[in-house]
Amino acid sequence: MNRTESLLVAMTTLLAVACGSSKNDTSEEPSPTEPPLGISETAIQLETPEFDVPPGDHFMCVYTDIVTDRDLYVHSSSGRQAKGGHHIGLFHTNTRKKTPGMFPCTADGNGEMIFWRPAASGAEVGGTGADDPSQLSLPEGMAFKIPAGSQLVLQAHYINASGKPLLKVRDRVTAALMKPSEVRESVGMHVANDASFRVRASGTTVSSSVCTVTEDLSAIRMFGHMHELGSHFKLERIDEKDQPIETLLDHDWEPLFVSHAKSIAFPADAPYQLKKGMRFRHTCTWKNAGMTESTFPNEMCVAMMFVFPDRGLVNCEAVPVAPQATP
Repeated sequence: MNRTESLLVAMTTLLAVACGSSKNDTSEEPSPTEPPLGISETAIQLETPEFDVPPGDHFMCVYTDIVTDRDLYVHSSSGRQAKGGHHIGLFHTNTRKKTPGMFPCTADGNGEMIFWRPAASGAEVGGTGADDPSQLSLPEGMAFKIPAGSQLVLQAHYINASGKPLLKVRDRVTAALMKPSEVRESVGMHVANDASFRVRASGTTVSSSVCTVTEDLSAIRMFGHMHELGSHFKLERIDEKDQPIETLLDHDWEPLFVSHAKSIAFPADAPYQLKKGMRFRHTCTWKNAGMTESTFPNEMCVAMMFVFPDRGLVNCEAVPVAPQATP
C-alpha cells in the first residue's frame, strides 16, 4: 500500500469522526418519518442498498447515481448503521466516476479511495459542554464544499465480531446543507498518518511521528484517531531539537473516541495559525491484552485538523521518531 492509499484509508476511517454521529441501530428499515432520499435545498439524504456483512473487517463501496448539478456546502452530518457499524462515510469524486453500484472495497482500496474526497463535516450529536467529544460541527459560516459535477459515493465499514453474517443491513447518511450565500469559508483537512507502528501482543506499545507543515494554514479543530486498543493520545508542537513548545492534546483514550474524538477547537475569528516549517509530534499508546499483534489499518495513529483556506486533503508526512516517554 503506497502513501497515498494509506492516507485515504486513514481518512475513510476518520470519517467515523468527521461524519459525526454514527448511530448503531439494530433496525433494518428506516423510520417512516425520515425525509425522502436525494438532495433538497437543506440536506443530502442517502442510503445504501441492502447488503450482508460477513464476520470480520468489511468495507462496502457505493457509487450513487447522483452527480451534483451545483456546488453544495455541507455544514454537519450524521450516519445510522446496524450493530457492528464502524462508520458510514460520505465522499465525492469528479476524477473517476463509475456506473452506480455497490461492491466490497478492500483495505488496499482497489484504487478507489485515491480518487475520493471527504464530503462531510462533523455533527453535533448531543451534550452541552465545550469539552464534549461529540461536539464536532463546523463553526457558523463554514462548510465542506462538494463541487458541481461530482458523483456522490458512500463507504460503509463494519467490524463484525459476532462470528456470523449480519443480513440485510442498510446504512443511511444525512448531511445538512448551507446556502452558498451563508458560506464564509470552505474547510479542508490536514492529516498526519503514522502507519509505521506494530502494536505488539500482550503488552504496551508507543509510537511517535513528526510532521512538518508545508504551507500557512488556519486550524479550527484538532483531534486524534486510534482504534479500540488505544490507551493514550498526545499532540505537541515541537522545536527543531524535538523539544516541546506546547501541548495541544494529551488525554487517555476511551472507546467512545473511536467514533467521536476528543478535540480542541479554535474560534473561526481566532484560529490556530499553522506556519510553514512548524513541526508537530503525535504519540499513540496502545495496550494489547490479546495474543495477536495489530498493524495499520486495523489500528491507527492519526493527527487531524480542520483547516482553511480549503486545500482539499493535505497530507503532512508523518516521519517516525523515538517516543519521548510512555504516558
